[in-house]
Amino acid sequence: MRRDQQLSRPGGRRRGLAAVAAGGLACTLLALPVATAPSAWAADSCESIALDTEPGEPPEENEVGDRLRLDDVHAWLEARGLGLGDGTQVAVVAGGVKPVPGLPVVPTASSLVGREIEMYEGTALAGLVAGGEEEGLQVGVAPGAEVLDARIMDSFAGGEGGLYDFNATATVAMLGALATTDVDVVAMPFPLPDSPELQRAVRTLLDRDVIVVAAAGDRPQAEEEPLAEDYLESEGEGETEAPSGFSPREDAVADAFPAGYDHPLLLSVSSTAFSGDPQQFVLPNSGIDLVAPTEGAVTFALNDTLCVLDTPGSAWATGTIAGVLALVRSAHPDDTPRQVVARVLETATGGEDPAPGNRLSGRGVVQPFQAVTAALRPARDGEVASSQSRDRTEAAPVPQDDPDLLAGTRRNAVWWGLLGGGALLVAVVVRPLVTRRRG
Repeated sequence: MRRDQQLSRPGGRRRGLAAVAAGGLACTLLALPVATAPSAWAADSCESIALDTEPGEPPEENEVGDRLRLDDVHAWLEARGLGLGDGTQVAVVAGGVKPVPGLPVVPTASSLVGREIEMYEGTALAGLVAGGEEEGLQVGVAPGAEVLDARIMDSFAGGEGGLYDFNATATVAMLGALATTDVDVVAMPFPLPDSPELQRAVRTLLDRDVIVVAAAGDRPQAEEEPLAEDYLESEGEGETEAPSGFSPREDAVADAFPAGYDHPLLLSVSSTAFSGDPQQFVLPNSGIDLVAPTEGAVTFALNDTLCVLDTPGSAWATGTIAGVLALVRSAHPDDTPRQVVARVLETATGGEDPAPGNRLSGRGVVQPFQAVTAALRPARDGEVASSQSRDRTEAAPVPQDDPDLLAGTRRNAVWWGLLGGGALLVAVVVRPLVTRRRG
C-alpha cells in the first residue's frame, strides 16, 4: 500500500471557506436524486420520515447486506468466538444520532446533546455502522461496535435550499475532543470547509492512530445549490463532454476536505450506484480509495422504525466502510490501525484500475468477507509485500463445514442399499408370475 506518510494536499483549485462549507454539506446532505428502486425496497425512504411519522411498511430485505455477505462474515466470526466489531468505537460526525432500539449510542461532550434531533442523516449513518437485527433483517455491518454521537450541527438554518446550521468552530472543538477519547474510527459523512484549524484537528486524530473515513462528495442536483457552477454541468467552454453529459475532467479532490488528502489512516470513500450512471449521484474524485454499495440499504429512521436509503451517497459509504473496519479489528485484534486499513484496501475488488486514482471507484468495492478472512500479512506500517498480492477479481469462498471423512462410505452404503432394495422388490413382484407360469 503506497500512501504518503504525511497529510498532504494534492494540486487543485482553492475555494473560499463559505463556498466549500455550504457546497460540501449540500452535496452530501441535501436532497438526493430520485431513483427507481426495485419493488423489494418498497418501504419508506429514510429522508421522508420525521419524528412523528406514522410507521409504514417495513423493508422486505436488505439488499446491500446481501451484497456485502454480512451473514457469511458474521457466521465466520461467531464460529471462531470472535466479536462483530466488539470493542471498537466509531464516532459519527453529523447532526446527531437518535438512540433507537437495537443501536447502542454514547453521547459526547457537545453543547448540542439533549436537544431534539431534526436531521435523519446521523441516525441513518449510525445504523449502517452498528445496527442490530430488526424485523428479521440484519441492519448494521458491525452490530457489536459502539457508536459515539459526535454532533456538530443542530438543525436546518432555514432559507431557500435548506442549508444546515454548520459551525466550523464547533467542528474543530468536537474533533479535538474525540482525539482525547478511545475512539478507533471517525466517520465524516460530508466534506468540511478547509481551514488551518480543521487541518490541525484532523491531523491530530491521524497522529493518534485514529482511522478517519471521509466522504468524497455527492453531486448537487439543482442550479441554486452550492458547487452547481462546477459540478452540475460540464466545466469550461469547448471542453468535450463524456457520453453521460458530465465533464471527463471532473475531479472534486481539491474541494473535499478531508477526503482530498493522502494519509495511510485516511480513507476517502464513495458509493456505487444500481440505478444509472454513478456520476448522477457522486462526484468523481481522484482521491477515492474504495467504494461501497449503499442504494437500498436498510437502516434506522427518526421514528424508531426501519427505512431504506433509496439513492446512493458517499455519506452512507462512510458508515458501511467504518463498520467493515470494526469487523476486521475483531478478526485481527493484534493488528495496528494501518494493518487494518491495508486489509480492507488490498481485498477490494471490481475497480477499473487496481491502483488509487480512479475517480469513481479507486481500488474497487469493499469486500467484508475477504477483508476478514484473507491470508494477508501486512507489516506493522501497513505495507503489503508484492508476493501477497491477490487476484482482485477472485471472490472469497463461502464458509465450508469441516470435511466429513466418512461421507464417501455413507454415500456408497446408501447406493448399495437402494440397489439391493430394488432387486428385492423386483423379485417379490416377478416370483408369483413365474410360479403361475410353471404351474
